Amino acid sequence: MRNTDLRETILTNASFVGVKNLELARVKGTILEDKRVRALLIDPQSGQRKNFCGANFSGANLENAQLEKADMTGANLQGVNLRNAKLAAANLTGVNAIDADFEGAILHDICIQDWNVSKKTNFKNVQCRRIYLKQNQEEPKPDSGVFGDGEFEKWIVDVHDTIDLIFQNGLNLRSLAFAITQVNIDQEDTQIKVESFAHKGDGVVVVKVGIQNASYSEASGATKENIHAAITLEYTQAQEAIAAGYELLLRAKDDQLEKALLHSDRLHSYVQGLIGCMNQPSLSIVNNNSTQQGNIMAAPQKQVGGNNEEGNRINVSGNFTNTGSTVNLGELSGQVTNSIQQLKDVQTGQAQDLAKMLASLQSAIQEDQNLKDATKVRSLEEVKVLSEEAKKEPDKRNSSLLSKAIASIATMGEMLSDSSKLAKVCQTYLPTIAKFFGI
Repeated sequence: MRNTDLRETILTNASFVGVKNLELARVKGTILEDKRVRALLIDPQSGQRKNFCGANFSGANLENAQLEKADMTGANLQGVNLRNAKLAAANLTGVNAIDADFEGAILHDICIQDWNVSKKTNFKNVQCRRIYLKQNQEEPKPDSGVFGDGEFEKWIVDVHDTIDLIFQNGLNLRSLAFAITQVNIDQEDTQIKVESFAHKGDGVVVVKVGIQNASYSEASGATKENIHAAITLEYTQAQEAIAAGYELLLRAKDDQLEKALLHSDRLHSYVQGLIGCMNQPSLSIVNNNSTQQGNIMAAPQKQVGGNNEEGNRINVSGNFTNTGSTVNLGELSGQVTNSIQQLKDVQTGQAQDLAKMLASLQSAIQEDQNLKDATKVRSLEEVKVLSEEAKKEPDKRNSSLLSKAIASIATMGEMLSDSSKLAKVCQTYLPTIAKFFGI
């Protein structure tokens, strides 16, 4: 292939086995620039014990490759054909194996520390007795014995469909139950369930949460990152509500009530034995009536556990200092508009600029068709917090409340696609708003 120009050629799954003079081809900008990659593609049986750290094999054809005990730390294996490859004892630490095809590959004793796989990574019919979660053959899986036929494939799929929630100062089970139930309601096509609890010492608790979602994609909003962020946010807000002595109320529209009741019943059954006699506010469901533009209604409700303390109800989507009064989306929007107008009347350049940014946020929230009314209510409440705090003297502002409001709006923006109006406004203005408040 002397002098062959491959610079703009699509090389995905191309075979270079036995090719002569490939090093003399024009390969700038392709995976063939790396002589290690070229050598392996020409002779796939030559990779045993070789160093491929950081190599870019993206889209390469490595079918039947001999890679036993190879060090592939940090390599890019995205979309690589590794069918029937021999990878026993290979170090796959930190590799990008998104959409890679391992069908029929031999994976005995590989290290998969910090690797990245996807729903489309294919592990069909692989041979694997054991893997290690850390280098130097530390943290073997399974913990004892070996994987039987087909067990590794099932195990790795289960691992991919879980997220770890890490709690540094102990775990409030009722807040966790609330957070997961609320996210289950909000993510209509997703099923989220607690798989296990693990105490790591020094107050650290790790909760493994399983995710089942047929559409599991960026477009659906049900990515692991977004679900992790949503559960964390709901848990934090539930903790603040409990600390203030309020009851936790789930947000659900008419057509979501059945799902809400089902999820709360399941979670309650799971944690009931663990909660024991914990004397905490109860977990209830509140109807978010879709016919009234997101009104938070007082009924119907279902008692889940604990003592129902009269007068301690609050909608956790709003400011935790309120008394549980209900406003619809239109009323709240009017309140936010009035608050921002009052901020505009403050005769300073910074106040004027901040008012314009908050008005842009308000407009983006109200007009974003990807947001449900309940989410709009939550976001507008946070915009109102920012506006009200901005009218105070700097030393009188509640920095904790401001941080929570900015984080809440940021999380909403991150859970939307980049084309969303709210996502764009958040990217444009939130850093400046945070800087204004010294957050």
